[in-house]
Amino acid sequence: EFKPGGKHVMVYGVNLPARRLHEMLLVLWNAMIDDNLPAAVKFALSEQGVPGGLPRAPMPAASARQQKAIARALKKLV
Repeated sequence: EFKPGGKHVMVYGVNLPARRLHEMLLVLWNAMIDDNLPAAVKFALSEQGVPGGLPRAPMPAASARQQKAIARALKKLV
């Protein structure tokens, strides 16, 4: 069972790498989080070559601003 700050932290002791990964992924998460999260996820998938399709109506597609931010964040992860 996973518990924040629980026994797994003492056993594995990989806090620093986990924090670095979290901080890297947080940039992507912050770029995607908005009222149209499913659309942002679909765009992020398509940017990686995974067919995500378009969001169903009435949800709009990811905005141009969102798309730029997501693309920048994904490039930082590579």
